[in-house]
Amino acid sequence: MKFTRDNVFANYRRRNNNGGQYSTEVLAMLHKSMKADANHAKKDGTGRWRPSLMGDECDRKLSLSFLGDPSTFNGNWYAWSGTWLHLAFQTFLLDSYPGRVSIEHVIKPKLRHLGVTGKADWVWLGPSRKDGMNTIRGPHIGDYKSANSLNKYGIEPKPGHVNQLGYEMMTMGVDVGYLVYQNRTHGDVVTWRLEPERGDYLAMQQRLASLGKTARAGELPAMLDGCMTQSGPVFKDCNFSESCLKRELGLPQ
Repeated sequence: MKFTRDNVFANYRRRNNNGGQYSTEVLAMLHKSMKADANHAKKDGTGRWRPSLMGDECDRKLSLSFLGDPSTFNGNWYAWSGTWLHLAFQTFLLDSYPGRVSIEHVIKPKLRHLGVTGKADWVWLGPSRKDGMNTIRGPHIGDYKSANSLNKYGIEPKPGHVNQLGYEMMTMGVDVGYLVYQNRTHGDVVTWRLEPERGDYLAMQQRLASLGKTARAGELPAMLDGCMTQSGPVFKDCNFSESCLKRELGLPQ
């Protein structure tokens, strides 16, 4: 996947400095989204490949989610803060580009096609648009991420985030994606434009086909080093660690 620094959406920081605006429509959606998070809406991924896990270093977690194994995700202040910041950025998009942007857009594969199933942060409908000195490419799909620091994201986007957006782009059938990072404290924004290179989408489809075949056969990818001994950061941060160990040991869920 090719990624290039871009300066689109630069007006967002200036808008925030001027006090910002929050439409009634998005405030209502903010309430709905935060309520859904509080009710653990993100826990169940049965029968679908979740975009947020496509960039995870553990393929086993992907399969456990697909099979419907229980997750311990209950939300936390990072998730709830992130939800609010997502909606604030989406407000900017809706107010700045009316008629062009769809938010909370459902992503799902077309009939008899492979892909991920979830929600995009936004989808830009229609052709490209000149916006000041910049051109917003369209149609496109976008993901927003908040972070404590943008130092590393100014050099390159996180590979896991590139994979997540890449699979969303492949599923939607678009060739442009925008990945927006914002500093939680200062509001600075870094934007990357993603475009597929030859063979990227085919490789994604082949990976999903392979994962689906093994999952339906009741097989799982190997556990990562450290997980069997219940150690390491990957295990400690895994919402499927309990069900993963039970499956490995042949214990009932």
